[in-house]
Amino acid sequence: MSTVAPRTTEGTDVFARLGIAPIINASGTVTVLGGSVMAPEIVEAMRVASRTYVDLPDAMRRAGEYLAERIGVQDAFICSGAAGGIASSVAAVLSGGIPEQAWALPDTGGRPNEIVVLKSPGANYIHQAAAMVGGKIVSSARRVRQTVDDFDAAIGPKTAAVLYVYPWVEDTLAGAGDRAATLPAVAAVAHAKGVPVIVDAASELPPRRS
Repeated sequence: MSTVAPRTTEGTDVFARLGIAPIINASGTVTVLGGSVMAPEIVEAMRVASRTYVDLPDAMRRAGEYLAERIGVQDAFICSGAAGGIASSVAAVLSGGIPEQAWALPDTGGRPNEIVVLKSPGANYIHQAAAMVGGKIVSSARRVRQTVDDFDAAIGPKTAAVLYVYPWVEDTLAGAGDRAATLPAVAAVAHAKGVPVIVDAASELPPRRS
């Protein structure tokens, strides 16, 4: 990443006082770089909201309902970022939607807690996010050209969910033929065994431009 000299605008002045230079984002909407630059109307809505006390659980629920209706999905939950989304999703699976079991996490009470993923390059935020709520990441045997059969073989009696991370599958889908580990194929084998699928597609929106 290239660095540029701090400018004198209001936003960069905050970072300049801390000795932090802004960067040119050549990666996209990734959490570690701040996600995305917010539109002025969003910043204004946040400013207005910051001046009022509300019941946050109720606000989260109602905001999720509003977004679900706008997006056209069954439900929605606002999280802090990629790791927060994974932690929340894994917690939902491990608790089974039962409040008492959710409060007990990371203690899963002996229930299945393994989360099957495509083999990843060592420990990372996904492992930490799952572990925070009692999950254990289990990677498949291969990193590249993994097939749907590899996912199928990795699912066992302790499997609580399959975590399908879109950025990780780009290489493995190439050259895998009709047994490629596409999301529909992986979901089919997981659901046949009664295992839910968590999808991390945060970096897929907004669409990448060529």
